[in-house]
Amino acid sequence: MRFYKLIWLILAIPWGCGGLDILDAPERSLEVRRYEGTIYRTALTDDEIANQGGILVYRFRSIPNMVYVKKQKKSDQLVPILQIDETPDSQFGNENNFNVRESIVSPSILPLQSQDVINLSPFEESGFLRGISKIKAGNLQFLPVKIAIIDSGIVPSTPSIADALKKMTNLTHDFEQKKWQSHATAISSVYSGAYLNGKKINIYAPNAELQGYKISFSGDDPTLLRRDLGMMQLAVALDNAVADGARVVNLSFSYQEEIPDEIARIEKLIMQRASGVVFLAAAGNSNEKIDNKNIYPAAYNLPNLVIVGNHDRHLAKAHSSNYGQSVDISAPGVNLPLNTASGELSYFTGTSFSVPVVGSALALYWGLKPQAGIKTVLKDLFETSTPKYSEVSLERFTRFGRLNTLDFLERAIAQ
Repeated sequence: MRFYKLIWLILAIPWGCGGLDILDAPERSLEVRRYEGTIYRTALTDDEIANQGGILVYRFRSIPNMVYVKKQKKSDQLVPILQIDETPDSQFGNENNFNVRESIVSPSILPLQSQDVINLSPFEESGFLRGISKIKAGNLQFLPVKIAIIDSGIVPSTPSIADALKKMTNLTHDFEQKKWQSHATAISSVYSGAYLNGKKINIYAPNAELQGYKISFSGDDPTLLRRDLGMMQLAVALDNAVADGARVVNLSFSYQEEIPDEIARIEKLIMQRASGVVFLAAAGNSNEKIDNKNIYPAAYNLPNLVIVGNHDRHLAKAHSSNYGQSVDISAPGVNLPLNTASGELSYFTGTSFSVPVVGSALALYWGLKPQAGIKTVLKDLFETSTPKYSEVSLERFTRFGRLNTLDFLERAIAQ
């Protein structure tokens, strides 16, 4: 049996915790039943598939005529996805047929000298929203933006999360929310604002409308990991997030175990065809260079997929964060005070929590400029990133540098 592993670390550093609990969790993995069916493209109806002896497990919403079927007899009307004569790279329309990474020349990063002074961004730590006031006098009006969080399941444990959470789709058999892990809930409290003593704090994206999609992770009840979707859980979650209208899909995990080619093809195809969606994935927390490693989703190398690393309050690479040219950008993700599934406040660390910081910046950008296309948004995101970090290193930590939300949002206002 193969296990489909989604791996991340949530490592907390014990200094500066202000009396709050520290969440220190080990690597996690998604362990489900092996892949047993076939993904087809077909014009057959559900009844016609059944009449041919097939068991229709799932019909994709974002890709026409794509189905996941078990026990299907061979038929000329059913074309397996691996036999479909189309390259995933051809799925974008004209506006989105681009390669942002090659079109932007990043400045070289040189070792910093001791006399170099780097001003802290107003968006480091809890100053994220304070920086918005520097963009424009008066109140900024942000239109709502849909954010999908594919993860361990969001628990509306605080009023902040409950207000922001518009939809929760559970793709597992685990229906006891009180037993769900805190990972997704903490991520959601980056967007919606953490809750402490009856008040919202650190609201990164007040205009974010959250959509949660629960898939199975290790730490869940192992007796509930037998859903027929099996390895298809992530693909189905991606499909639903796109079909439900998300503009940003938060993927705060990475996996590196070998998976069937059909699974890899459908995951990549769903993301590539979603030409109006940005997918944000965590770089991972193994403190290693991942350029030559098959770390997914990073290895899909898609123009609308952004890989996020983690830097600390001193503007240095977080010790656990992966790095390299495969990592596009970094954001704060060390000791962020966030809510757990029980509503308590704890400090969280890891690239998992840097991802929603970037997602919040995208939500604010699209809230100001909803008509912007992917090419414009990512060009502005990468071009406004700050290439320098505080550590002295000859090796680049990320491809474009660290998130500079102030300059990024000024682009949205100026255009």
